[in-house]
Amino acid sequence: MTGLINEPILIRDMRQRERLQALYRLAVELSALRDLQAVLNTALRQCLELTESRFGVIGLTMPDGSAMDVAAIEGSHPSPEFYEHFHLIPLRPNIFARVVLENHPIRSDDALTDPTRIGQPRGHPHVRAFWGVPLLVRDEPIGMIGVANRPTPYSNDHEKLLVTYAAQVAIAIHNAQLDEELTTANDRLEIEVKLRTRELQEAKEALVQKAEQLQRLLTETVGVQERERQRIAHDMHDGLNQLVIGAKLELKSARERISADDRAAAEFSLLRIKDVLDRIERDLRQIVYDLRPPTLDALGLPPSLRGYVERFQQYAGIACEIRVDGVPYRLPADVEIGIYRIM
Repeated sequence: MTGLINEPILIRDMRQRERLQALYRLAVELSALRDLQAVLNTALRQCLELTESRFGVIGLTMPDGSAMDVAAIEGSHPSPEFYEHFHLIPLRPNIFARVVLENHPIRSDDALTDPTRIGQPRGHPHVRAFWGVPLLVRDEPIGMIGVANRPTPYSNDHEKLLVTYAAQVAIAIHNAQLDEELTTANDRLEIEVKLRTRELQEAKEALVQKAEQLQRLLTETVGVQERERQRIAHDMHDGLNQLVIGAKLELKSARERISADDRAAAEFSLLRIKDVLDRIERDLRQIVYDLRPPTLDALGLPPSLRGYVERFQQYAGIACEIRVDGVPYRLPADVEIGIYRIM
């Protein structure tokens, strides 16, 4: 008699061990996955195998808590148009959403006659027997697993299997989501680093260009200064130097005439010397004036340029005209002298 009583218990224990071993194998397979969609598809396929169901879905709650997104489907192949329109299940009391809203398993032997049924859209597979369990992370539902259409009714053992396995699935989904967020953050950071590196490289190239421009400007400035020195040296050599030599010759001639007591000739030589010295004075004044005319500080750039044009026409015999448009105003001193010298 005892043997007859213990035999069903032994069989039940063996089945229980087999289910635990199966759950362990499935959990190991699931934990090795990192891609979120692969986790969802694998978990749903395994749930259908565990419960011998023909149809199943995994829904994940949206961040705003308004709906569930059907993230995985097994046992049906909806068209892209159907999925686009119906992949979001509003979180309001119905046979599917109650799993998340009430945060506990929901079972129905016939979903078509369930009181909370709100109908199914055209093209949706018919759901008869249904089991839904929440996916929990820290006791908060992040979605649900729903299996349906088992050839024979679901038992309490199926609920235990599904609830136990759902705990593993929720952890795997949460880890995959975290991994996905980390990958996205790393990709975004890498893009930002590349952009920043490119900006720094462009800034560096711009600085190099600016440095080259400044070097060219400095070289040109030195060149302009050197040419101006050469012009002044040339004017002094060809003008003042000849006048000084002429003055020396006249001075020598005056001495000789004084020694010969030729006062009239000596007087004439001294007058010639005075004329030469007067011309030297005028030329020196002109050189100084050309470097920085007093009118530039006193009256500004336009009057100084007009004065220069008048002298240029007088000495060169070339007709010139200067025209100033608008109302003149003072520029910085270094700018005014720069424009004057360029002129």
